[in-house]
Parts: sequence; C-alpha cells; structure tokens
Amino acid sequence: MKICLLALLLGVARSASDSWKDQSVTAIPSDVTSVFEDWKTTFGKTYQFAATEDLAFTTFKDNWQFVIDHNAEFRAGNVTWSVKMNQFADLTETQFAQDMLCLQGRERHQPPVDS
Repeated sequence: MKICLLALLLGVARSASDSWKDQSVTAIPSDVTSVFEDWKTTFGKTYQFAATEDLAFTTFKDNWQFVIDHNAEFRAGNVTWSVKMNQFADLTETQFAQDMLCLQGRERHQPPVDS
C-alpha cells in the first residue's frame, strides 16, 4: 500500500535547478534550495507561512530521496516501475492521502499556523 501511494504521490512514470525532473539523478544536489524554487515556480506553489514552506521543503527533499532510491532499484532490476517528482512532491504520504484521496473519517491536512 505504501509503495502504491508513493507511486501516486510522486507520479509513476538541464540545468541544476531542473534536476528534480531528471529520473537518472543519483543524489540530491547541494543547491537543493534553488531546485525547490524552480519546482515551486513550475507548479505555481506558494506558502502562506514560513513554517509551512519549511515543512514543504523538508518533505520535498525526503520525497526526492525516495525517488532517487527507488529509481536506483528500478535500474538494478529490483522493481518494475520508475517514479518521478511531480506537483505533489511537497506533500507527505498522509497529507496526500487526506487531501487527494478524500479519506473518510479523517480530518483533512491543515498547514501549521505560525505563532
């Protein structure tokens, strides 16, 4: 279930700032902040609060690492599908399930409120 949900989340399937689009990337680049900015621009992402953007950035990096690791397994022949980053890369698995799959009986994801 977890792999299926992540496949949906990350979209089954340059310049340094475009590296999030490249499925052959083997490591997150050191300029990941500019890569995140490019990704936000591509998908029109904005965040109302700095804390929300910080969490989205951390999630983006975590999801990108999943993509890198999974696609290494794909290239090694250990799995039969590759994944890539998409407009949902700033969502955790739980956020995606709550927001996009409309799970009943659970509260929808609410961004943290800055104090």
